[in-house]
Amino acid sequence: MIETLMRVGEIAQILSVSKSFAYQRVRQGEIPSIRLGKAVRVRPQDLDSYVLCNVSIGGHRIGSDDSLLTEDDTKQETLINRG
Repeated sequence: MIETLMRVGEIAQILSVSKSFAYQRVRQGEIPSIRLGKAVRVRPQDLDSYVLCNVSIGGHRIGSDDSLLTEDDTKQETLINRG
């Protein structure tokens, strides 16, 4: 299946960050990318995964390691999810 690939500039705009910050994340492998010659592209689902892995509650990053959640964070997350 072929899907639309995003340019790093588009990612920067979506995340409201600079292009250099977005390129750094790609270069460091935090945002998976596809190289087409010199062009760098990112699949939408990889950007979604990056965002989800960088969610934090109360200053604790919860997206990639739920073991960082404290009991209070779990209660807060439950309240947030109940809306």
